[in-house]
Amino acid sequence: MKRFVIVAIALVVRQIQADTPWSFQGRVVDGLDRPIEGALIRVYNGHAGLDNFEVDSESVVTSRCDGTYAGYVSGDHDTTYRRVTQAPYDPMEACGGWCTNGIVRLLRKRQFTTDEVVQLASADGAMLYSNVLFVLVYDWSFEKPLSLFPLGNRVRPAVLKALGHPSEHIRTGAKRLLEQHIFHPEDMDYTADNGPKSPKEAFKHADMDHVIKEAVTFVTENNRYAKSTTPRCLMNKDGCEALAFFDASSIVNGHKASFYLHLSQEQSVWRFDYWGISLIE
Repeated sequence: MKRFVIVAIALVVRQIQADTPWSFQGRVVDGLDRPIEGALIRVYNGHAGLDNFEVDSESVVTSRCDGTYAGYVSGDHDTTYRRVTQAPYDPMEACGGWCTNGIVRLLRKRQFTTDEVVQLASADGAMLYSNVLFVLVYDWSFEKPLSLFPLGNRVRPAVLKALGHPSEHIRTGAKRLLEQHIFHPEDMDYTADNGPKSPKEAFKHADMDHVIKEAVTFVTENNRYAKSTTPRCLMNKDGCEALAFFDASSIVNGHKASFYLHLSQEQSVWRFDYWGISLIE
C-alpha cells in the first residue's frame, strides 16, 4: 500500500507595489550537502526611505524536508534581498544577482586551535577521515597559520580521500587544506599564476641550511628582492619536510613581501621543491 505525504510550506506574501510577482526557488543544505529542513528564507524588495529601509514587497517561506523552498515576490531582482537563517548555522545573505534556482549552503564558523588539530590528527583510518570531514563542514580557520603543517603528512591520506567526497564544499575545502596547510609537492599546482612556483634549478645538499641559503638567493634575485631577513624554519613531525619563511624588500618599489620555501628530505639529502609569496605589502 502506497503512502502519500503532503508537506505544507509556510508562505507569507506582502505585496505593497502593484508589480507583477516573479517566482524564486532553491534548496538549503549544510556542509555535507545534506538538506536542511525548516530554514527561514526571507526575500524582500524595497527602497531607502527618509529614516530607514522601507520594504515594498516581501515573501517569507520555510524549507521543506528535502531542503527545497519556493515563493513569489515583486520588484526588480537586482535590488531584491534574500536572507536564509536556521540555528545553529550562520545566516546567509545576498542582494541582487543571486540565483533563484540554486543551492544555499549554511555553515557554522569555527576556529580550530593548535591543540585541537593535534588531537584530530591523532586518530587512525576511518576516524581520521571523519575528523577531516568534521573540520571541512565548518567555515573554518586555524588558530595559528600553518598549524596543520607539522602533521600534514599524517593527515594527507584522509584529505586526499576527501577530494572524492560527494559534497562540492568538502572537495573544495580538502583542496584548500592540501594547498595552504599541508604543502606537499605533489598537491601543488605550478601552472597557477599566483600559486607556488617550482625552481628553475635543482638545489640539493645534505645540510638543510645550505639548501635554504641557496634557495633564498635564487628567489630574491629572480624576483628583484633584497635585504632578506633570517629565514625561520618549521619542520613536520617526521622530520622529512620543512618550510622556511623570510621577508624581503623589492629593489624596484620598496614593497615588502613574505616568501616561503618548501624543502623535503630523501635518503639524507635535502631538496628545494618550490616557493611562493604568502603576503605582499
